[in-house]
Amino acid sequence: MTLTVHAGHDEETRIADVRNRLTQRFPDLDPALVVRAVDEAHRELAGATVRDFVPILVEKHARDVLEQARRG
Repeated sequence: MTLTVHAGHDEETRIADVRNRLTQRFPDLDPALVVRAVDEAHRELAGATVRDFVPILVEKHARDVLEQARRG
């Protein structure tokens, strides 16, 4: 038996919150870059069957990418 779970409304809301937090945390970066980093991290976790921690993992991954971008 294969279990497939898709991102729900709550997860989408939490991902939007991540975008907002990281946009505020990195005001010196282009907001479009922040959105791309978050969306790419979210896509990488699309196949995760346990969705509870996806927003936390997305935020950590995107934050790491953005900190690297800030350093140049």
